[in-house]
Amino acid sequence: MKILILGGGQDGLILSFLLSKKFNVKHKLIVRSKNKFANYYSDIIEIGSFITNFASLKNIIKKEKPSHIINTVALSSSKECNNNKKEAFEINSYFVEKLCKFTKESNFILIHFGSILEKQNRPNCVYTQSKILASNFIKNTENKRIRSIYLPNHESPLRDNRFFIRELINKFQEFSINSENNKELEIFLSNGTVIREWSWAPNLLNAIINMIIEDKYYNSFNDIVCRASLLQFTSLVGLVLNVNDLKIDCNYSGTYKINDIDLPKEKQKMNEWIKLLFSIDYNKRYELNSWCFII
Repeated sequence: MKILILGGGQDGLILSFLLSKKFNVKHKLIVRSKNKFANYYSDIIEIGSFITNFASLKNIIKKEKPSHIINTVALSSSKECNNNKKEAFEINSYFVEKLCKFTKESNFILIHFGSILEKQNRPNCVYTQSKILASNFIKNTENKRIRSIYLPNHESPLRDNRFFIRELINKFQEFSINSENNKELEIFLSNGTVIREWSWAPNLLNAIINMIIEDKYYNSFNDIVCRASLLQFTSLVGLVLNVNDLKIDCNYSGTYKINDIDLPKEKQKMNEWIKLLFSIDYNKRYELNSWCFII
């Protein structure tokens, strides 16, 4: 087995770490350009633009002869997708279509990362639209070499300021480091009622590697996800981190404190990864050994 991972973002780095440290599977990471802050755990091939250099990418794939390709290349921030609609469709839709067509002249299995958000009604979200377009193309091609996995929301310290989770981390860390014990922590949400599936990225990507090795694919991740609204998740984080005086201002539905919110029953694993997620300093997020442990 030989795996090529396309993309050097959160998923690509964690997949490479797990393949190297736990599974000992031969693999390479193909990135647009190296991240000077990242620690790499495999051989790196720099491709430049995945969109404009697709012909070069095909030549690399032909030379490497992988058994599997995992495509993690995506524009995944809803905000960035809405602001850069053309780029979102180029990366999330048309690039995937090109890869799918290329499988017909090759022997590799393509692992396509869809999104659980495709199952929700988000008509004004360009990210969702672009992901649905790619998934619909795959369904219509009926290509037996393509495996579609609809990923739940998966978090790690590698998320940056484009994402809701990083905004929360920054606020909770600032409170725990700089605030007096009796000072109230206040969080602002625009629409805290939105339900999401929350999971810990290393757990999820570990499960996906097991799928590939065993050649058994599924789309049920009930054992490693928690379904909670933004309000519930924020409150859960406050409880796990022992923030007793937490106020959440939600433009959509009002102001809440922890005791105002009914929380779903959480597994102990959820509490453990929340502690990791919110306790790791932003400048140490690329030290994967400290949090992307061998599961």
